[in-house]
Amino acid sequence: MSSSVLVNLALAMVLTNPSGQLEPLELISVLPIESQGRKMDLSALTLVDGELYTLSDKENGVIYRLAFQEDHLVLLPYRDCGFSREVYYDFEGLTADDQGNFYMISERQSRVMCMPADGSPCHWVIPSLKREANKKNLLKLANGGFEGIAYLGNDLFVACAERNERGLVSWRIDRENPDRVQDLIVVNGENTTYGKAKHRSLDLSGLCFYKGKLLAIYRNNSLVSVISGYREGCFVEEKAWSYWHVEYEPEYRFKDKRYGLAEGIAIDDDRIYLVLDPNRDSREKYPDDYRSLLFVFKKPAEL
Repeated sequence: MSSSVLVNLALAMVLTNPSGQLEPLELISVLPIESQGRKMDLSALTLVDGELYTLSDKENGVIYRLAFQEDHLVLLPYRDCGFSREVYYDFEGLTADDQGNFYMISERQSRVMCMPADGSPCHWVIPSLKREANKKNLLKLANGGFEGIAYLGNDLFVACAERNERGLVSWRIDRENPDRVQDLIVVNGENTTYGKAKHRSLDLSGLCFYKGKLLAIYRNNSLVSVISGYREGCFVEEKAWSYWHVEYEPEYRFKDKRYGLAEGIAIDDDRIYLVLDPNRDSREKYPDDYRSLLFVFKKPAEL
């Protein structure tokens, strides 16, 4: 069999919708993100007071605001923790509490960094969760650690472990002692209803919390799932929607299609927002366009 046939066969496998039986999210718009010519790998998304914020896993503790223009967004520096470039934390997830403090989760450290709203220095708020997560087979794979984080209220947080194996870790921070956590729960996510894609690993890449519901991105399946709790050590899904029809639309898809690209999710009363991390790749139809994209969908009535 020729190499070209193998390539075409592999492409057909990837472009076969693994979520074909799911209701598709209704697209409102797709907006490129202008970043002053830089190839930005945006790996998180959160919503604070009606504004979207993001970060890049290639930078150390720099948060950006996304400013809406007529047909695109502009990436504007918001605040920088000021860390040395010699230290790399690989921040992959972003959330904020009710006081406007931001929290970034580090894949490399398996810890959470706080960027206080009052402008005081960034600091760790929990110890590493790696040891406890390892007991449920989470965080054992290099580059398969924490990807997303969501604030649930009352100092309670949840983070997602990416893959091989995937799962959720929740805890309550101790404001008086950053070297410990309270109410720690670790659940696996391998045996679940949705997300059994062929030719790709099960994964989780982003979280957000909205009116009592936890939403998660299954990146390699191009779907958004509502996680309603856990049972017998594994999380339980309530419903899921697909965005595959947008991610692999020829107008928007990127050249490298081995994996899904959505890594950040946010929601308001009208819309769901997904930000893509193109890994410094360009779009197939526009080979000189390396900009990240923001997908904007209508919020399903069930949410």
